[in-house]
Amino acid sequence: MKVFRTLDLHSSGRTESCVFDFEFNGEICSPKRGRSWKTNKDGMQTLIAKNRLIKLGESPEYILYHADFPVMELMNIWNDTQGASDKKYVVQTSEKVIQRCMLMTTDPGDLVVDITCGSGTTAYVAEQWGRRWITCDTSRVAIALAKQRLMTATFDYYKLAHPEQGVGSGFVYKTAPHVTLGSIANNEPSATETLYDQPEIDKTKVRITGPFTVEALPAPVVKPLDDVSDLEDNTAKHTDWKDELLATGILGRNGSKIEFSRVETLQGTKFLHVKQGNQISDAQIETVEVSKTAIPKGTISEKSAVIGKYAVSNLFAGDFFTKTKLTDEANTADDIFSKLNGSQMAISITIDSFAAGLSGKLQNGDTVSILVTNKDTKDTVIPGELKYVKVITTTTAGGVDKDSVKANDDGSYELPSTITLLVSTEQAKQLAGYEPDSTMQAALIYRGDNATAQKFLDAENEYLTKVKAGTVKSGTNEPAQIVAENRTGGTEHE
Repeated sequence: MKVFRTLDLHSSGRTESCVFDFEFNGEICSPKRGRSWKTNKDGMQTLIAKNRLIKLGESPEYILYHADFPVMELMNIWNDTQGASDKKYVVQTSEKVIQRCMLMTTDPGDLVVDITCGSGTTAYVAEQWGRRWITCDTSRVAIALAKQRLMTATFDYYKLAHPEQGVGSGFVYKTAPHVTLGSIANNEPSATETLYDQPEIDKTKVRITGPFTVEALPAPVVKPLDDVSDLEDNTAKHTDWKDELLATGILGRNGSKIEFSRVETLQGTKFLHVKQGNQISDAQIETVEVSKTAIPKGTISEKSAVIGKYAVSNLFAGDFFTKTKLTDEANTADDIFSKLNGSQMAISITIDSFAAGLSGKLQNGDTVSILVTNKDTKDTVIPGELKYVKVITTTTAGGVDKDSVKANDDGSYELPSTITLLVSTEQAKQLAGYEPDSTMQAALIYRGDNATAQKFLDAENEYLTKVKAGTVKSGTNEPAQIVAENRTGGTEHE
């Protein structure tokens, strides 16, 4: 007896070469209206010959055995994690959470840095999985706990891929087969998945923590906030400091020297002055005299050219005003919603892997491409109809827009799980059709001034018009690639 489940034999879209009738168990089977099969005629006959089809309802379905892919993919929702069970520190993180993050982003031998050591969980997991580590904390108690934990720890000994090269060569990992409908239909060998969280263990050996040092630095004296000088004084001082750095650089040992070609004040270090979409008033603007070398290209020098404009993104104390940061119209999500007139609509789609990508970075006015991955075949495409789309907002599972999300008690934020896009009727229908059988991801294409962003949307609208008129076939001759001027004055392909 073999355990299996069935999968829909229809593709999420329509491919002409996969639209045909075929006989199965004495019955003629036809694809659903507007859909096609997931394989061509030859592939379908191969599936029948290998007993991979079964008919339980109106249409035949594909048989997927448990042994075809006997593992479970990890997505962005981890239901099997919880807080640390044996806490050594009040805010100790579960080892499994750190382990997964580390395995997704690093290789054996890589350096991992944790600037909030706590009980040393990051260093402990890094040591276990063959990563080098640096960790630090302002608390002597935290450092002492981490030191004790590392010095008394024992770990499994993972087999090395190339023992003569050390841990940097990686480990020997367990593998699993990945048989797909496509590999069977096309008579191709099945893929093999490497299980990076399951290295092979040499049970004749046990590892302990390698050599490490504990070092301390004297604490700097910090002034109370009440004693910090006003922004006006800081602005003048910043200019002097930047001019001096540009002129003298930084002297090092043995006559070495670091020279700078450009120095800018770090943004957002004091106040948020203007929120994205808000109108700029005279009270929020200050005119200062600075060196020409410290002025970004495109900086606006006249107050009158700034007052009454709207911020394209959040602006902070010390920011220079440039054309790319300003717009003539309010462009917030609410403004867009209030202007919908039937020619365009707003639609929200689920982004399954948002937490690992652009969840906290996408903002209103961004231009994105939608990548669609078929859940069965794993094929990924960027449909021509969805190559350039405008973002209205991103929203958490609780229905809160990204800009309105408040911090949790522990300082973390709930990540968005949906993205709201400004689309035409045709684009909305296509997005809705992809939702059941596919996963979707958003790739950032452009962020900047409205005029350049509109070039992308105009190219998309031109393509949609040609598709509707029948002069261009859907899925072919995608919108023309746009070359956008970047913030430094050069050009880059988006």
